[in-house]
Amino acid sequence: MNPVKVPKEVAEAFSYHEQQFRNMPKATLHFVLMGIPFSVVHGQALVLKQYANSHPTQYLQAVLHGYVYKLDTKQELANMIEEWLNTPYEGTSREEVQMLADKIVNHFQKQT
Repeated sequence: MNPVKVPKEVAEAFSYHEQQFRNMPKATLHFVLMGIPFSVVHGQALVLKQYANSHPTQYLQAVLHGYVYKLDTKQELANMIEEWLNTPYEGTSREEVQMLADKIVNHFQKQT
């Protein structure tokens, strides 16, 4: 089966746990991840618990078959535009537009 597409914060939480258990057998990590939805947790584990409670099948598939970050293009673009609008720039409006275009292109090239 192919890896499951999950939101960025969920992928980061999975990655965090993989790093914490990198010296343990894969099965141990699977048991830990399967227990998270039933445990009192905080931090990165809370992100996984919330995802597991709202998407139980996808959560289990991600634990067993892996995951990939699902790019939320609309939200990523909105965040970049908001940041751009809130940053004072010095230069012509054409230069500012070119800077924004460069930032957007660079960001999405990193994602692929």
